[in-house]
Amino acid sequence: MPALHSAARSREETAKTAAVLGLGSYLPERVVTNEELVENFPEITADYVYQVTGIRERRWADDDEKPSDMAYAASLEAIRKSGIATKDIDAIILATTTPDVAMPSTACILQDRLNLGTIPAFDVNAACSGWLYAVSLARGMIFSGMARNVLTVGVDVQSRLLDRSDRNTCFIFGDAAGAAIISGGQNGHRIREVVLGADTRGLHMARRDEPGYLVANGYTNIDPWIRMDGQSLFRFATESFAAIIRDAIAKSGWSANETRWIIPHQANGRILKAAAKRSGVPFQRFYLNVERVGNTSSASIPVALIEVEDTLQPGDKLILCSVGAGVTTAAASIEW
Repeated sequence: MPALHSAARSREETAKTAAVLGLGSYLPERVVTNEELVENFPEITADYVYQVTGIRERRWADDDEKPSDMAYAASLEAIRKSGIATKDIDAIILATTTPDVAMPSTACILQDRLNLGTIPAFDVNAACSGWLYAVSLARGMIFSGMARNVLTVGVDVQSRLLDRSDRNTCFIFGDAAGAAIISGGQNGHRIREVVLGADTRGLHMARRDEPGYLVANGYTNIDPWIRMDGQSLFRFATESFAAIIRDAIAKSGWSANETRWIIPHQANGRILKAAAKRSGVPFQRFYLNVERVGNTSSASIPVALIEVEDTLQPGDKLILCSVGAGVTTAAASIEW
């Protein structure tokens, strides 16, 4: 009888909590500096790019690197650090806007690489907010009893989708993958709250037409590159970041002063400085690695989180937050 009570209690604990159990990341070896990119723009300098974007360099994938390769590398690290066996993963949720192919999903390709049989595996497209959307879905699967351990991945290879003559985009993006095991039970770093949203007033501020239904049906004048309305997106992203940060702090029952780190999607340095000012949280509490890796889209938050994890103490309060094309917004509060 005690064993039955113990098993029931274990299921109840799993249903009530979800936590980050292990993190992994992958950055390509190739470093691309501002000096290299401004060769196409004689009217500007590498330092000007840094002043405008907060970025000095970024990593770009080699020609033979696929998103699934990068996701696989990040996933192996997350699994190893989580302490679980690969066979204990119950589902894979992968966030990307740059899948290996239109179908099957990159999550299924990753599932095959991991030899994970018949578990659920699917992709999520919420642009730069994608990984936090994946975390929210994983948390929901755990709360519903559908899963105990969910592999979440954010991976994007945007470098292949950049018009090298477009100053609005070609300096911004880097390539990366980040992964986390989200698990039920009392181990790991508890996810307190998750807040999601989307505001279609910004629907056309960041976009890419291919691949899509319009292309398949012979529409002409389809643009294959990432395009952004930089000025409009700056204002909209700044307001959206500040709002989602305040909302996540309030719903967690915390104050801004209690928050050890804000770990935002690394959109660009200017946006994040402006967002900090609007949010009421000192900029010194925003963790930035955008100077070294650029905007890595759905991978940016787990990549940044893994950089600070060794400095964190039990009980530290973190807000992870993102704004992405759509405009999607997402935030999660984590108690370390």
